[in-house]
Amino acid sequence: MMTEYSKGFWYSDDNGTLWTFKTISATEFFRRLVKLPNNKLVAFGDFRLWHSSDNGDTWTTTTEDLKDITFNTTANSTIYGGSYNRMVSSPDGIVWTNLSITGLPMTGPSNNYYVHNIAEDDNGKLYVYLYNYNSSKYEIYSITMTSATAGTATHLTLPVPDDPNFFLTGFFVNNNKLYYSRSSTIYVSSDQGSNWSTIAFSNTRVFGIVDG
Repeated sequence: MMTEYSKGFWYSDDNGTLWTFKTISATEFFRRLVKLPNNKLVAFGDFRLWHSSDNGDTWTTTTEDLKDITFNTTANSTIYGGSYNRMVSSPDGIVWTNLSITGLPMTGPSNNYYVHNIAEDDNGKLYVYLYNYNSSKYEIYSITMTSATAGTATHLTLPVPDDPNFFLTGFFVNNNKLYYSRSSTIYVSSDQGSNWSTIAFSNTRVFGIVDG
């Protein structure tokens, strides 16, 4: 699926050969669309979260303000989301539960981070790209869920050290491989972030990669 500002989204039923445009009643730009079973869709816009129970014909908004969401049908039937100092989960995109994740940046008893991107592999392990206010750096963490509402996070050591200007142009999981891109290089890990290989482009900057 692809989104289009304030008008609707494109979808394909044949792996991208043919595309159909669907007009939507929502007035926000959909930054991410997630397709659930039973004709349900969840999307987050500029300010709010939206959900549809009829394949996008009608949309209802919620008060949730999330910065990214992820859903992996192979792993489970749970949607995960994140924003400022929050990690949440939902079975349907309507009711959301706060998660207790140990190992994420904290100041005293309070969380101290801002989630930018979330990805999930086929085994249910989460990967979070966030800004750590304690270190003033962008970082990536892997999260192992130990129950429906709790998990443990591990800070990943990356090929290029964390820095204040660590902006990603792509971040996703495909076939249990974690991908992220920055500058002129794509980094790939096949072992949950323990080791990395690189795909470098000469005299070219990578402005974006997507899960194909």
